[in-house]
Amino acid sequence: MFADDAGGGSDAGRVYVNGRRTRDTLSQAREAYNAARYDEAIAAARTAGAAPDFANSANVVLARAYLERFRRSAEPADLSMAERHSLE
Repeated sequence: MFADDAGGGSDAGRVYVNGRRTRDTLSQAREAYNAARYDEAIAAARTAGAAPDFANSANVVLARAYLERFRRSAEPADLSMAERHSLE
């Protein structure tokens, strides 16, 4: 499970992607992963990963979500994507 990054109430220094705080989007990706909603986790992590400060954290979520999806489906593309994001 992922712990949520608890940041203060200030927006100072926060990055926005498509008008949303990236930290919130990354938190949503983590929550979706923890709830086994892997497609949703992947979509949110991709959005969060567009911000350089959150790319590493987003890649962790992506790698884990793709790996879990592979475990369910045995789809080779999911395993390949898990490996790709684990190396970034």
